[in-house]
Amino acid sequence: MIRLTATALGDIKEPDRIITWKHYVELRHVSASYNLVEAFYEHAQFVARLASVDGAVVTCSRGVIGFGGMVVGSLDALTEVAIANDAEGKTVTLEKIESYGSRHRSAYHLCNNHHQVMAIVVSQDGNVRLVKWRNGIVTCWPLTSEMFISDN
Repeated sequence: MIRLTATALGDIKEPDRIITWKHYVELRHVSASYNLVEAFYEHAQFVARLASVDGAVVTCSRGVIGFGGMVVGSLDALTEVAIANDAEGKTVTLEKIESYGSRHRSAYHLCNNHHQVMAIVVSQDGNVRLVKWRNGIVTCWPLTSEMFISDN
């Protein structure tokens, strides 16, 4: 920390500059913030690498629980999902889940068994879907950049 302090606060034009405790504390705060941002970025990169494996990446508040697995429930209970045709999910199209890969099916089974869960599925091809239990069925909303662009 002394090297960081000297490097960050030192000035070759002011060799006699006095660095106070206040400077040191402020620098530690900036350094801690930078370390937090860097750690968050590294964690995001770690999760992204795990997501390159087919299957689910399951996380909680403590971090990654598992990856590359299949979240399953009662396999006979879930055969189709509703694909929302509008933002509110008022009109839907039913689709069989067997046409989807393990990443999607994992999210569908998870939301089917735990109705309070919301999943975001990022496909290998880059498509993104929001998955949630709604009105008695697992419902999916395709997310596109157009959905987030305002008309204003």
